[in-house]
Amino acid sequence: MTSRNEHRRMWTPLLRKLAPILLDTAGIILLSGFTMAWTMTSWSVSVGGWILGLGVLALNRVHFGDS
Repeated sequence: MTSRNEHRRMWTPLLRKLAPILLDTAGIILLSGFTMAWTMTSWSVSVGGWILGLGVLALNRVHFGDS
């Protein structure tokens, strides 16, 4: 059985590599989902979703840089 430190040492590099990809994916999903919501809901919900999606993408660029 692996210790907690061994487990952390094994998974941390992988998570650091996957985090930017997952954040980009989340941002794009938010942007596209709230774009579709534009036709079904009020415009304020869609604008809020766009701001949230762009915020996720911007946070990813600031924290991880362009990769």
